[in-house]
Amino acid sequence: MFFFSSSSDTDSSYEKSKKKKSKNKKLRKTKSKKSKDDKKSAKKRVKSEKKKEAKRHKSADKADTETLVGPSIASSSVTKGPMTKEEWETQQSVTRRVFDPDTGRTR
Repeated sequence: MFFFSSSSDTDSSYEKSKKKKSKNKKLRKTKSKKSKDDKKSAKKRVKSEKKKEAKRHKSADKADTETLVGPSIASSSVTKGPMTKEEWETQQSVTRRVFDPDTGRTR
């Protein structure tokens, strides 16, 4: 006859340690998630500040100089057909000034 009275004690202690481990694991996960979220929110704040600064700079530059980008809308809105050679040449002859916010130069 075998007595396993000590095995029930080890089973309960095993379960307790298992529960403790899982609790600790959950705590670590939530802590890491919080730190990741903090990092993400900080990045988002920096990004939005950069965008706002670029918009301010761009609006100030538009007030100083005229910028023409793309074809003139007035002539192309009348006809929806293909562009004639003369229209294409006049469109290509227009000098455009484009501001690059990354480098801060106009080309």
